[in-house]
Amino acid sequence: MFLVFLVLAIVAGAWVASFEFFSTRSTLEQSIGETHEILARQTFADVDRVLYSGYLGIQDVASENLFLNLFDSKVKTENEGMLTVRLNRLTQLSGTWDALKFVDKNNTILLSTLEKEKGKQIADDNVLRAIIHALQGETYYSDVVYTPEENQPTVIFAAPVRDTKNGAHEIVGVALGYFSWNAVLQVLEGSHGLTHLYNKEGILIGTNTAEEYRLLLVRDDFHTASFQSATNDVLGSGSLVQTGLSGASVLHTHVKESGLLGYRGSGWVLVTEEPAGEALASARMASTRLTAILLPTLLLFFLLILLWLIHIIERPVVRLTETVRMVAGGNLEVEAPIFARDEIGELALAFNKMTNKLRLSYVDIEDRKRTLAQEQDKVDAIIQSIGDGVFVVDKNLVIQIFNPVAEFITGFTREEAIGKRYTELLSFVSEKDHKVVRGSIEEALLSGSVVELPESSLLISKKHKEVPVADSAAPLKDVNGKVTGVVVVFRDVTQEHAVARAKTEFVSLASHQMRTPLTSVKWYLEVLIKQLNGMIPEPKMVYLQKAYSNAKRMTSLVDALLHTSRVDLGKLSHEKKAVDIGAMIGMVCEEMARAIEEKGLTLTQHIAKTSLVVMGDREVLHLIVENLFTNAVKYTPSGGHINVSLEHVGVNAMISVEDTGYGVPLAEQSKIFQKLYRAENVRSKETYGNGLGLYIVKSAVEEHGGRIWFFSEEGRGTVFHVTLPLRKEGENDSIEEQPASDTHKEEE
Repeated sequence: MFLVFLVLAIVAGAWVASFEFFSTRSTLEQSIGETHEILARQTFADVDRVLYSGYLGIQDVASENLFLNLFDSKVKTENEGMLTVRLNRLTQLSGTWDALKFVDKNNTILLSTLEKEKGKQIADDNVLRAIIHALQGETYYSDVVYTPEENQPTVIFAAPVRDTKNGAHEIVGVALGYFSWNAVLQVLEGSHGLTHLYNKEGILIGTNTAEEYRLLLVRDDFHTASFQSATNDVLGSGSLVQTGLSGASVLHTHVKESGLLGYRGSGWVLVTEEPAGEALASARMASTRLTAILLPTLLLFFLLILLWLIHIIERPVVRLTETVRMVAGGNLEVEAPIFARDEIGELALAFNKMTNKLRLSYVDIEDRKRTLAQEQDKVDAIIQSIGDGVFVVDKNLVIQIFNPVAEFITGFTREEAIGKRYTELLSFVSEKDHKVVRGSIEEALLSGSVVELPESSLLISKKHKEVPVADSAAPLKDVNGKVTGVVVVFRDVTQEHAVARAKTEFVSLASHQMRTPLTSVKWYLEVLIKQLNGMIPEPKMVYLQKAYSNAKRMTSLVDALLHTSRVDLGKLSHEKKAVDIGAMIGMVCEEMARAIEEKGLTLTQHIAKTSLVVMGDREVLHLIVENLFTNAVKYTPSGGHINVSLEHVGVNAMISVEDTGYGVPLAEQSKIFQKLYRAENVRSKETYGNGLGLYIVKSAVEEHGGRIWFFSEEGRGTVFHVTLPLRKEGENDSIEEQPASDTHKEEE
């Protein structure tokens, strides 16, 4: 039993000793690292103070009224020797300088502490840059540069020289100072361990080791600013143990330059390295001693001492760290305690100022959030109460908003819709062929303009019910005009659709009922005119001819209404067969020959020699060609010319009908294919028309998979182009026989 307790005691003691060893060593190493960081900051602060003395000193030199006569061409400088002596004294009184110079606006040296420079022109780019800034009224300082005159690194300071003899304080020249780099090196020599100073580009510019600095001065690349780069990018400040340049383990500390008052620094970085064995020797020795002491009293004693030391050394940093964590947690009312006016105290003061600004910004942000929330509530209320269905998608087509009317029309709830791509739920199809209609929302997203869904579109609801809808997609743009989403507004047009369909069916029925009696009337009138020609007085014959003409117009109108109703009902085309389009054009030319001759027009034909066969409804294809011919004849005055051509273009047959008629005004060309539309310039003519022909032609062409377009110039004529897909290989090989041409068919 004794052995068991002894083993347990040994194990417990070993565990406590091991734990104490590692925890104590880690804490002490961290403390030593922070101490090295503080020392490095102090070294950098000394460097900044030295350079700040140069920053103030060059301003003192520039403000010496004694040197103003140098810039006055009217005043003879008789005491130039005295000025030189004074300038040499200023190299020690106003800072630590390698050289001081006065330069006029033409970059000419008027006075210098260096011999034989008077009257020379400044040529060094770094010095010229300093002069330019000083002539603009600012006190300038450069990064560390190498100048051939001093043959060593320096920092160039420049301040404007102002003429204080008059009230204007005009800038008459520049005071230049070449700061003695040895002053910086003397500060570095007092630092611990191996110290390197880098500029903001990571280039080595100073060290506390004389041997390294001598090697640095004789290197060729020192003169071309291609110095040794720092091994790592320095993003902040801190200390850590790592492998040094020599391969040994070192305590590495780096801090960034913070500047001093008006001298804001050049973004330099100070890096110190000290062998880890030497730097951390005290910590490791203390932990080893504590490990060897197993008595609880001594362990507690050393632990208290260690805690006390840690508390004394780390108290400011720990309190500042705690404050930072509280601020990070959202408590912006807390302030960091300031124990002393050292670097950490300055850091705490700056942190408190930053926290105060954050507090004010937070209050402003909260006010804006409340305002935005109120505006968002208003927008949501409008969207939720609007009478049309509304849903909003982002740039990825994911639904973000879905109002109650949209829920009612589609059958999908808001919860089902939001967060999903609209294509996963909503499907729009064409009423004619039930093919999916897509692209309006995507087009609005890409083009940034409002896009409407094609007419006769159906929405497939959740219950697979076809709902006629009319909608439009409008882009949502941010303050920069960038499209961030699309708002879609749609409504159920079932009732309007039913009314329109009933109207179309009524027109179709009425047209069918009227066509037969009108055809009979026209035929009887034609027979009467032929039989009574020369048998009745001329006035009565005129009445018959007018009646016949009006009957033809009524028949034409009834046929147009019938075709229009078929287009609206999607029943224009029936069975599609192979049709020789060239032969059909020839047949229509024969039918229109009499009307062309009576009006005094000329006709030319350019038909492809090879047979061009398309798949389509022969009657509808005949209607397309006939309407184009009829319009060309109808809207071309006597003496005009009509040209018809048929050619093979890719996989299409292209029909072109060109005339020298009235043309279509440019402002009205966009409406030419609308139902019941006639151009304003032909309404004043006596030419009869119902405005349905081109609407029927466009619908028929598109139903056959083709395209129609035109070019027109008012007073010079119009050319219509129609493309129709040619028959593909393997389709019906037999060509439908063309019916005999009715040479007596009257034009409509």
